[in-house]
Amino acid sequence: MSLFKFLFGSKVENTPEAKKASDEKSFDVLKYDGVRALNMGQADYAVKCLNAALAIEDDLECHDYLSQALMRAGDLPGAIEQVNILSEAQPENVDIYLRKADIAYMMEDYKMVGDACEKALLYDSDNALALYMYGRACMSMGDDANAVAMLTKSLNAADSFGDAMLLRGRAYLRMGDIDAADADASHLLRLNPDNEDVLMLSAAIARQRGNDDEALNIYNKVIDLNPFSAAAFEQRAALRRQMGDDAGADADINALKEINPESDDEDIARRVDESRRAIDPFGIG
Repeated sequence: MSLFKFLFGSKVENTPEAKKASDEKSFDVLKYDGVRALNMGQADYAVKCLNAALAIEDDLECHDYLSQALMRAGDLPGAIEQVNILSEAQPENVDIYLRKADIAYMMEDYKMVGDACEKALLYDSDNALALYMYGRACMSMGDDANAVAMLTKSLNAADSFGDAMLLRGRAYLRMGDIDAADADASHLLRLNPDNEDVLMLSAAIARQRGNDDEALNIYNKVIDLNPFSAAAFEQRAALRRQMGDDAGADADINALKEINPESDDEDIARRVDESRRAIDPFGIG
């Protein structure tokens, strides 16, 4: 190459072959930068790069990465659009339907969750995660009976799926089947006696049985394990108030103010009162 060409560049070729090579190079660079940005937590930049790459070439892997980037950027409807493109191209890919169910759950579109799970189960009837997601959506819609059915199937497909048993225990409790809820909670406590979520379920069961002292001891244990557990302080404050320990309840309410300084007194009082009256203190559904 001459010095002149080295300094000022050669004439750009306008042949179809040259344009194709240039587009391929641009696509590779944009896709690589998009994936790198996604892995570094730079979701907005990843979205820009991947959209630019897709403007050059329609690529399923790019659509996949873009759906993840849009999720992290908070554009959930946009992420659903990308997942729909993937499902049209690969209708038997169960993972795509699971991704859609996950996004739809974040959107609180529980019907879409159920539809996506049904599609996944059409191709893999024993998929424990799909069954769990379906059960979780049923609970969110207040359909506890179907939630129990789906979660039981999930447990049959994957016996060690503790999340499904925890959620089933909560569903049983809401249905008033305290013995079944207690069986699930007891089993989980044997596996992990210090799990905060399981302890909270056990405390709720104790309260339903009228064992206030046992429930109080459980809340004490949760707070010892996690001094920032707002749910435990709310529940303990409500229980203490019910037991006539106003000083203890007030102390818990003050602790809640320290944990959530943005909450006002009225909001905290409302939550504690709801906790006192609620059968399900977890807000599922």
